[in-house]
Amino acid sequence: MKKEVKKLVSVNVMVVEDEIIVAKSIQERLDKLGYSTPVIVTSGEDAIKKAGEINPDLVLMDIKLTGDVDGIAAAEQIRHRFDIPVVYLTAYGDSETLQRAKITEPYGYIIKPFEERELQSNIEIALYKHKMENKLKKSKEHLQNIINSTSEIIISFDENNRLSTWNKAAEFVTGYAQNEVIRKHIYKLDVFYKPQEVLDKIKSISNEKRVGFDELILKDKNDAKRIIKVSYSSVRGDKEEGIGVLFVGKDITYERETQGKLISGNSYFISDESDEFSLDLFMNLAKSGYKELLITRANSESMKNKVSTMGIQVVLLKETKLEEFENITDLDALINKIEEFIKNANSLILLERIDYLLTRFSFEKFVETLYRINDIISKNKSILIVHLNPSLLDKRQMTIIENELQPLPNKNIEDIEIEDDLYDILRFVFEQNQNNLMVPYKKIRQKLSIAYSTTSIKLKILEDKDLIFIKKYGRYKTVHVTEKGKILLNKKDKNYIHKLN
Repeated sequence: MKKEVKKLVSVNVMVVEDEIIVAKSIQERLDKLGYSTPVIVTSGEDAIKKAGEINPDLVLMDIKLTGDVDGIAAAEQIRHRFDIPVVYLTAYGDSETLQRAKITEPYGYIIKPFEERELQSNIEIALYKHKMENKLKKSKEHLQNIINSTSEIIISFDENNRLSTWNKAAEFVTGYAQNEVIRKHIYKLDVFYKPQEVLDKIKSISNEKRVGFDELILKDKNDAKRIIKVSYSSVRGDKEEGIGVLFVGKDITYERETQGKLISGNSYFISDESDEFSLDLFMNLAKSGYKELLITRANSESMKNKVSTMGIQVVLLKETKLEEFENITDLDALINKIEEFIKNANSLILLERIDYLLTRFSFEKFVETLYRINDIISKNKSILIVHLNPSLLDKRQMTIIENELQPLPNKNIEDIEIEDDLYDILRFVFEQNQNNLMVPYKKIRQKLSIAYSTTSIKLKILEDKDLIFIKKYGRYKTVHVTEKGKILLNKKDKNYIHKLN
């Protein structure tokens, strides 16, 4: 009884063989094995043309073909242009032919004469390998899209200290395109301010398995320094061997410029519903030679992760004592802790999440405490930063705090009036920033349907009022809302809601 072969679903094999009798024999074998052979081609030129027309799943290609294009040349074109796997068929097994064939990266190599089992196994392996390669390619394309769409700078080096990842955010910050820097050794890159220090850092990271934090100093194409706050980690292979180093970070140059304007002996406030800016500012200042104290109500585990590697002292505004941290339960204890901490000058304190104190004690008692703390800060030439959520205070309370504390330099919004269309731009940029999206001029023009010249004029007005700052990287310009701009937007929203009520 003849054994039936189960037909394979939708597997089309194109046969390229210039000896028609041999080609027919191969076609019969393929049909017996359950494959479909839609066409037999006898030349390399026709093989390339037909591959583009019928798009077979696989090509069986004889190496020695008559004409100007042999099997190897045809296979190279088919693989490059159509991404179709090719398995070679040949009666020649000499090393020179094999070496030339390897360059085209075939999916199989069958020496004539061959058995049906050998033919089938080569075809199945080639199809599976091609399928897995395509899955890997799609995964890598997807990953690359994520890497390029994030606003964070992503840089990586391979085990030979060559740059292996350089995303769009890195391009924006420095002005260097990916093709200008990728696969180059660190010593051949102008973008790093001190290459030897970076190389030493890479070597030390390669021996670590933990994630750490540091700064990279980059140079843009105008030779201006950019300060990048990064987290770093080593990249490990299958056997846990170090195969590279990854840096993920953001440009904090603007924040550092703000830091340089803070004056010892002064107390400042940050009015923001989010604590992100105040924490970033505090942790960046912590690297400038200050003795640091963080007083917070925020999640203890979160704080521990952020500050443990930096040696920052943390005190929690909690009733319950936790093993890792000291805690404060009342206003007198708060004053005593600050007074004890800043016996020596050059101290930096962030009082964060004061809503806890405002709900447990009266506003009047809190303000009285704030007066005393402010005097202590002034006397000891230290710096206090108070983060408050403006949505939790009424206008009178906000005015009292603003009279006692100072806004960050260039963050005062009193008497600022802008037209509604400028508010529209400011709000759009802020929303994009909040979603970690870059905002080039083109994006603003398209969103608000205005001309380039109009966009430039309106952005210049916002920039002059310190409501936005513009980063220039080569021919690109990206727009970012300043803290002052955020405060103005928040004030605008509160006034609007008040009018509705």
